[in-house]
Amino acid sequence: MFDREIDGAISQLIEQWDIAERRIKKAEFVTANQVVSSAIFDLRYAGRKLIDAHKLLSTDKWKDDPEEKSRILAFLADATEDCVKSKHDAIDAMMLLCRRGLRGQKEGSAYQESRSSFLTTSGPPGE
Repeated sequence: MFDREIDGAISQLIEQWDIAERRIKKAEFVTANQVVSSAIFDLRYAGRKLIDAHKLLSTDKWKDDPEEKSRILAFLADATEDCVKSKHDAIDAMMLLCRRGLRGQKEGSAYQESRSSFLTTSGPPGE
């Protein structure tokens, strides 16, 4: 469509964007549809950089100007990195929910009872 290098960068961006979207949807499912805002913000930043790259691609200046092409590739690389950050933020949101759930179980009475009986034993089992 453009050239091999730019097409490759766009393909990487699309792949990372799609993965980030799937992870955000999973995170929202796991967190009972709570908005995973930091992940969505990162996709928004990626979208802005994609628009900036598109603006430069819409002229043919990049075909004859290596600096212009470098700027396009930099925007696409930054957008791809924002997608990677978004994926990580979605995973962090799910892990935070799991951690909160475990903390709630830890504070429950069954945990406290088993912990206190474990701590009051005088030694290893059988002694």
